[in-house]
Amino acid sequence: MRSPAWYPLRLTQQIAAGEASLADICERAARWNVAEVEFYDGLLAPVGPFAPAVVRQLFDASGVRISLLLCAPDFGTPFLAVRSKEREAAERYLDAAAQLGASAVRFTAGAQHPGIGQEDALNLAAENLTALAAMATERGLVCCVENIIRDTRWESADISAPPEAFRVLLRKLQNAPVQVLFNTGNPPLMQTDALSVLADIPEGRLYGLHLSDRAVPDGQFLTLGEGPTPWDRLKAALRERQFDGPLGVVDGQTEGDDASLRSLGFVQTWWDNRK
Repeated sequence: MRSPAWYPLRLTQQIAAGEASLADICERAARWNVAEVEFYDGLLAPVGPFAPAVVRQLFDASGVRISLLLCAPDFGTPFLAVRSKEREAAERYLDAAAQLGASAVRFTAGAQHPGIGQEDALNLAAENLTALAAMATERGLVCCVENIIRDTRWESADISAPPEAFRVLLRKLQNAPVQVLFNTGNPPLMQTDALSVLADIPEGRLYGLHLSDRAVPDGQFLTLGEGPTPWDRLKAALRERQFDGPLGVVDGQTEGDDASLRSLGFVQTWWDNRK
């Protein structure tokens, strides 16, 4: 089977708060035999403290690869000057992803803002995501969007958070080289069945899975297998699609390392037994 990557959301938040270090991620990944880690753009300069070259060197020394860079540009703002700065930052992160040795970059549509309707905001997002996808292809990267609820830096939800809005966004991106990173834990928070969101992803556009379980209605991240994600039905739907793409464990629970290991182990068992 393809071993899952690890998105250490809990440790990422601790690093941002000055309570942990990149070495904490590398040490655990190496000790747990995790070959690939997903990385959040908020830790990279100029927003965060770490230059891509330094991050790459540290992870390479630990024998751990960064497979995906998670970026959260806000293209939903009605202000052109702000959108331009978001676009410039996103382009820098494409270069950073290439420096890190990642295979893909996950971008967001943007936050909901007053003064702009959903359709107009989705058009702006699609325009910018289409341009970024072309740049990603030039760098040998896959450009992805994800059915997210809200980035931690935003005060409001993503403009594509409602399933019907995400469906519209995908339609607007149908002619762009944009793939989908499907998050398993977010649909229940939108009072939607995960499989209906999965079914909205066009054939050939499903890049990978962000495997998460989240409590309803508060959104707390849980150990995988202990929440409302319909794992058995999801497994059957993925088998029908003949999916064999990247798996990423979203590890945002607050219980600690034992729960991290339970989540990683759950995915191993779940995916091994998918046939």
